[in-house]
Amino acid sequence: MPDPTFPLDAYAARIGWSGRMPVDPATLVALHRHHAFAVPFENVDPLCGRPVSLDPEALIGKIIHQRRGGYCYEQNGLFCLALQAAGFSTISLAARVAISEGQYAARTHQITLVDFGGSRWLADVGFGGNGLIEAIPFELECEFDQGLDRYRLVTEATYGYRLQHLLPSGWRTLYAFSLDPFLPSDYRALNYFISRSPESTFTQIPICVRTTPTERRLVVADQYKVRTAAGTSVPEKIETPARMRELLAEQLGIPVPDDLVLPTPRPTPAGTRDI
Repeated sequence: MPDPTFPLDAYAARIGWSGRMPVDPATLVALHRHHAFAVPFENVDPLCGRPVSLDPEALIGKIIHQRRGGYCYEQNGLFCLALQAAGFSTISLAARVAISEGQYAARTHQITLVDFGGSRWLADVGFGGNGLIEAIPFELECEFDQGLDRYRLVTEATYGYRLQHLLPSGWRTLYAFSLDPFLPSDYRALNYFISRSPESTFTQIPICVRTTPTERRLVVADQYKVRTAAGTSVPEKIETPARMRELLAEQLGIPVPDDLVLPTPRPTPAGTRDI
């Protein structure tokens, strides 16, 4: 049921949306695109030891009013609240991010299924590196071109379905998932590990991404790089927390609060998939 207290007008202003929000696939696609371009992916809070709350008030305060970004639970959580407030029907799911082809991490990534009655669409504004820019129809073996990137959904023998992204070398699986609905309490338990455990990648290195119509700007571990249609730039090695703070603010649009102390940049941990 839509939450009449959700500040839909403030959310619309945050993502640069004007006008009505009719409940149809075209609006879903456009809202998804606006959100993807306006809200950066970031894990600054867990990196700096600040707990991450998934309460609606916290998501609204951080992403809308403070104009911060967030990771999957925050971004897809807020996006679902906005869609529900506009009258869309959503089902929250969880996916296993691919470590390599056929190998997956734990089921910790939040995604969204939007149900229009006669059709379903996959939405995910919180993946980061090569994530969807627009929601896509839940149609198997169909390719969806989204400017810099192309995607498709295929079946997966063990887990149900896979979302894949096209690289010059071929199709690469982003994650696998089933249609088993997840509850807010499920995400709170997962979020506790992701945002607090020393074993979580998000507490070890920054993974921050700003998506624009023509490029993706990435701060990952101790490197800053830009991906465009022509390829990926030579990475800049980030030597100091001050330089990282500068890049996050100026290139990714992530204003790091003064009371958060960024750690000294360090390389990506061994075994972490390239982003």
